[in-house]
Amino acid sequence: GQRAIYGSVNAGKGPNKGKAPVAVLDIQEDTQAYLWMDNMVADLQLSADGEEFAAADVDGRVAVACARTALPRFRQRLGEKATCLSYLKYDVPAGKGGREKRLVAVGDPYGTVRVAWVGNDEHSIK
Repeated sequence: GQRAIYGSVNAGKGPNKGKAPVAVLDIQEDTQAYLWMDNMVADLQLSADGEEFAAADVDGRVAVACARTALPRFRQRLGEKATCLSYLKYDVPAGKGGREKRLVAVGDPYGTVRVAWVGNDEHSIK
């Protein structure tokens, strides 16, 4: 049940402006993904307004995860496809690198649970 799908997301303004790689992982249960991804170094990009978010085109659908306060802006930006997605966030303690890792789990309208995060190329799923 682990299948990696790669896309891109607008990273907003600042040093990360432009496109950043996105990985979306299909999982059987989010406990598995939580333990597996705890070993990954993944940093969510910030939008221009400083909100954490992840977005990816998955099998032709737009998966969006973001802070609840930012959801209306992403709905406006990405259209109706974004409105049927649920979302939740995990806070992961800082790892060996000493920095906090944040994971976002996104559920799609077809009942598949996916975990998406934004990171650098060297941190992509192997």
